[in-house]
Amino acid sequence: MMNNVMLAQLMKDLQDPEMLREAQKMMQSPAFQAKMKKMAESPQFQQSIKKTKEMAQDPEKMKEMAEKMQKRVEEGHKQLEML
Repeated sequence: MMNNVMLAQLMKDLQDPEMLREAQKMMQSPAFQAKMKKMAESPQFQQSIKKTKEMAQDPEKMKEMAEKMQKRVEEGHKQLEML
């Protein structure tokens, strides 16, 4: 599982246009696309997607998950500031 600092850094990086351009380049790579296709076909990934879809249908679970995620991001930002 991703730690709070990594999560906070990811959220910060998603606001950086240069990081997004680099991510877009990476995703256009045939090797990356092949790797993602293979991952998406794996039984573990399929099971994870199924669980995520089921959870997304429950508004209470979605609210709970959003609150947990927000708390983790906030904690991660605090930890990043201390580094």
